[in-house]
Amino acid sequence: MTELESKLIKPLANAGAEYSHYSWGQALISADVFVPVKAGIKARDCIVKITADSLKVGLKNEKPIIDGKLHSKVKVDDCTWTLIDNKTIHIYLEKVDQMKWWSCIVQGDPEISTKDIVPEN
Repeated sequence: MTELESKLIKPLANAGAEYSHYSWGQALISADVFVPVKAGIKARDCIVKITADSLKVGLKNEKPIIDGKLHSKVKVDDCTWTLIDNKTIHIYLEKVDQMKWWSCIVQGDPEISTKDIVPEN
């Protein structure tokens, strides 16, 4: 096992991971990101900016919760976000390369071991 492999985390059942500030899962064609925010937030208070290769998520007048370069490119026109129960921002990212598992959502975050992903039938 290489030093890099020993730092990888085991993927969750949804082929993703859970961090202190967000969680995520994926299929080969897409990735879903869930960002908890304080209860009672309105959609107009959320800032979600998705570009082909970056993601920024946060609340107005606050430091971004996620702000960085994506693992790989996404189809911006097919990506969406919604506010669930006024307490969780759900971001749907459609991957450009739909044959690859991602090891992270944003580069620099802890990575999962894509070798340990058990694909759906």
